[in-house]
Amino acid sequence: MLHTAALIAPIIGYCSFSCGMTSYLWCKGKELSKLGWVLAIFNVAAFLYLNHILLIDLIQRVADTSDGYISIFDDDFVSDVSRNTIQIMITYIAASTAGGYFGAKKKFKQD
Repeated sequence: MLHTAALIAPIIGYCSFSCGMTSYLWCKGKELSKLGWVLAIFNVAAFLYLNHILLIDLIQRVADTSDGYISIFDDDFVSDVSRNTIQIMITYIAASTAGGYFGAKKKFKQD
């Protein structure tokens, strides 16, 4: 069910949100309740599970050819996989940076 092309963008969106939320909760630190820590752990687990599915799906979509065979040393295959992975990593880094900024901003807010 999760291996459909229509779900690639929502999975990337959820994983990006999960990165940002986990970074926000982590930077918020001592103010966090037990429920907040459970939410952070749940976000990390969901991120790892969905990211695993996402990366496998993206690699399989690139490797899918009409004859069913692709060499892993093919330059087009390697460049497509690396481009997809780099785009996803940039999205995750941006989301976690934004979440960390807002978490730290709230933590170190002066009255």
